[in-house]
Amino acid sequence: MHRFVHRLTVAFLTFVLGIAAVSLWLMLRPSPTVTNTRAENHSPPPAPARPEREYIMVAAGRGMPRAGVSTAVSTWHTSDGMIFSRWSEYHDSPEGANRKFRKALKKAVKIIKREPLFNESGFEVGEKVVATFPPESGYGVATFLWANGSTFCYVRGSSVESIFEYEKDFNVRLRR
Repeated sequence: MHRFVHRLTVAFLTFVLGIAAVSLWLMLRPSPTVTNTRAENHSPPPAPARPEREYIMVAAGRGMPRAGVSTAVSTWHTSDGMIFSRWSEYHDSPEGANRKFRKALKKAVKIIKREPLFNESGFEVGEKVVATFPPESGYGVATFLWANGSTFCYVRGSSVESIFEYEKDFNVRLRR
């Protein structure tokens, strides 16, 4: 049994290091060179009212259930250069998810926005928060967190502005 736990731990650490390496590579790689060409005697087409932002998943994985909690992680980047990392925990009960949610909020430096979370029928199903955290907290500098039933999730971004853009794009209203 000890050997199995050891192998499982090594596999999990390898997975986490892989996710971290991909995230770091995406943040540190140089941006592609953009070439501007000037069209003569043509006026540029009007810009759309709000350009559609594309989210591209670059890495994802699931964690083995442990102590009644299974996990999922994914890293995303957008067509306009933002990078997000999402973590989800699936607890046995709403109490477990809310306990983890409250524990995370205790580490926050500042809570910027806090409001109830509603489902599509308009019923309150949880709470959502935008907060800042110290770098060593593991939650990232700017984070969007929510608890919905027995699920606790958070999305890390590089700035509060990017987190507000994420929230706006997904208009987080969770389905039951």
